[in-house]
Amino acid sequence: MPSITTRLRRTFGFGILSCGLLLGTVGCDEEDPPTEDAAVDAGVDASDPTDAAMLDSSPLDAPVEEDAATIDAPPDSGIDPICGDLGIACEDDDDCPVSERCLPQADGRYDDELNMTMGLPDGVPLDFSFFVGGYCTPRPGGGGCEFHGCDGECAVCGELNFCLRGCMPSLVDGGGCREGYTCSLESRGCTGGCFDDTGCRIRNVETNGIAGIQTFADCFNFPALCGDDPENFDQRAYDPDSTATCNSETGRCEDFGAFAVVPGEPCQQDYDCGDLQVCRRETDEPDWVGGTCVQYSCDLPGFECRDGSKCYDRLSPSPECLAQCTIAEGAGAPRTWPGNNGGCREGYTCFWDGETTGINNGVCRPGNRMTGTTPMGGACSMDSQCYSPFGLSRCLRGYCTLVDCQPETNLPVGVCGADALCVSPSAGDPFMCLQQCDRLACPADSTCSELRDGTRVCTF
Repeated sequence: MPSITTRLRRTFGFGILSCGLLLGTVGCDEEDPPTEDAAVDAGVDASDPTDAAMLDSSPLDAPVEEDAATIDAPPDSGIDPICGDLGIACEDDDDCPVSERCLPQADGRYDDELNMTMGLPDGVPLDFSFFVGGYCTPRPGGGGCEFHGCDGECAVCGELNFCLRGCMPSLVDGGGCREGYTCSLESRGCTGGCFDDTGCRIRNVETNGIAGIQTFADCFNFPALCGDDPENFDQRAYDPDSTATCNSETGRCEDFGAFAVVPGEPCQQDYDCGDLQVCRRETDEPDWVGGTCVQYSCDLPGFECRDGSKCYDRLSPSPECLAQCTIAEGAGAPRTWPGNNGGCREGYTCFWDGETTGINNGVCRPGNRMTGTTPMGGACSMDSQCYSPFGLSRCLRGYCTLVDCQPETNLPVGVCGADALCVSPSAGDPFMCLQQCDRLACPADSTCSELRDGTRVCTF
């Protein structure tokens, strides 16, 4: 379940707001509010392996500066000298290397104005802290921490866009993080761990009359979500039936009553998901309709996916457990293909896992469930314009296509349409639908290329 920084960001309001109010002058990057077409990919995404690594012959990597986190740590620092001073305790900037700043410890109470919680039992501890003992991290710069040397075994760009000390998730301890911290399953960086059992038993409850859960941070940052009233957020409440506890060894909350929840099920907050899971909220990511419970680091021993889900890392920043599915399950006549989502719930479609054939060969992720009519190879500016059999079409570099169109994925012959072919442009490239040069003239900015087998298609 979520670390304390994840819960603070998603539930307590620790994000855009509290970077200024709770952490003083540490600073934070601004975020853009969700928009109606936020789920539509109109072009190339450098973070998407399909766009950047598979389709582009020119590197898109930004230059990486040498990171101060690689300096040798003082002999008495008590941490691995390979990673230097990154993540050590501090009270102010003077305690960190010159290229780093101190995120000071911040203290709060479960009954203060920001974190007011209903139904707190008598006698439970009310005080909590995050960034326990302070945390040295590289100073911020334009473009976010991923563009400033924070990428490697010792330094990862993690929660809240802070550069975190790298770690390895563990079921028995903090994964190499110091006391008060846990190894994030998502970023594999040392981030604030749970503080006490009380914090593990708090959730948001519906109180504002608006469908879904709107947290303090949601309403402050995006008032339109809350009837244009930044104070109209859903209240936080202590769950008297919860048996969740804070494991002081791992820094994670455990024993949630929602343990029976399988990754891929809908959610509105992390509390709705099972142990080791978090909620990818629709409020944060509009294309994840209804929210989805996920479990990260499923490639590691002990963190394997539960039955009904499978580990997926092809289009994910970190390996994650998602609901399993079968591509084109029960496919009928071509006219039914756009409505076939492989058995996934509404708003999702079945994406190939990259290796499995037959049943359960994919996972449920947000797809292109629109009703576009532009054929494969036609010009486009957004996914919604493309004809999308099985919800898999997308607009790449200004043209409609469908990636992983080969028969091994269960997709029927003819899925690319009458004027396009399913081909792999070059060795190592994925199969995709590309327009045939011999049938129609190639669109502007594309080239008629002859492939290894003599096939001629429009490439871009």
